[in-house]
Amino acid sequence: MNKKALIPLVLMLALFAGACGVASSETNEIGLIYSGGTFEEKEFKGFLKPGSTTESVGAGSSVYRYRIDQRSYRGDAKNNGADAGPVGVTSKDTVAMGVDYQLYFKLNQDEKVLRKFHENLGVKTQAWTDEGWKQMLRDYFEPQIERSLEAAALNYNMRELYSSEEVRVAFQNDAVGRIKQAIKDVIGDDYFCGPSYTGKGSDCGEFTMTVGKPNPPEEVVKALQAEQTNAAAVVAQTTANQRIAEELKAERELVNLYGPEGALLREAIKSGKVQQFIIDNSGRSTTQAPAQPKG
Repeated sequence: MNKKALIPLVLMLALFAGACGVASSETNEIGLIYSGGTFEEKEFKGFLKPGSTTESVGAGSSVYRYRIDQRSYRGDAKNNGADAGPVGVTSKDTVAMGVDYQLYFKLNQDEKVLRKFHENLGVKTQAWTDEGWKQMLRDYFEPQIERSLEAAALNYNMRELYSSEEVRVAFQNDAVGRIKQAIKDVIGDDYFCGPSYTGKGSDCGEFTMTVGKPNPPEEVVKALQAEQTNAAAVVAQTTANQRIAEELKAERELVNLYGPEGALLREAIKSGKVQQFIIDNSGRSTTQAPAQPKG
């Protein structure tokens, strides 16, 4: 049989399976089964378990499949397949910055919770489809993330966020706490579990959220780097000035103690031309040259 003849056959088999109420699922997805169609009202009938093959769901029924493996929602400026760009925030000292974030979670498989998620949120954006899922996250996650990061950033100065690890950690904890609470307030239930969740009987846990280091504009970063370079140069010059001052002080002390010859004497000792000097009873210094080798 050639390929052109095979295509209509496959379509006919798919239509036949749908008409007979047979469905299947991948190992990483769970299905919600609803009866209804042209001649009857839609009604929830049950779940299609992960990895099901040719399972009877009833003639005319619809199956809405959701992935149950780990999902993510990321926003960053690296253009590496993220779902959104960085969030623009303003620091306490009114400096605009961009903040990256990453959110990781699994869909809660509890039957009551999953059905509630589908009927309250999923049907609004057709979240069982790839594009509908992304739209659901944009509608319910992104606004809460943006507002929470903006509110948290207003508590910190830009210089602290840029240079202090302690302040960055405090900002991240503050922002993540706000985001989790805001999302829960909006969606109304624990629809999303943590990455370690494994399904029925497993602790749902909280989804994982990480927030990156706030990034000021490039010109601000360059100004801060120049400022740090100048500060390091000032420290180096101060150290050099202190060393010179100490050397001058030592010179004066030698002159006061041994007269004008004191500084010259010190240099002779440092060069090795004189190994020691002796102070006689009059207070004058005499020098002793290094011993010459015999022979």
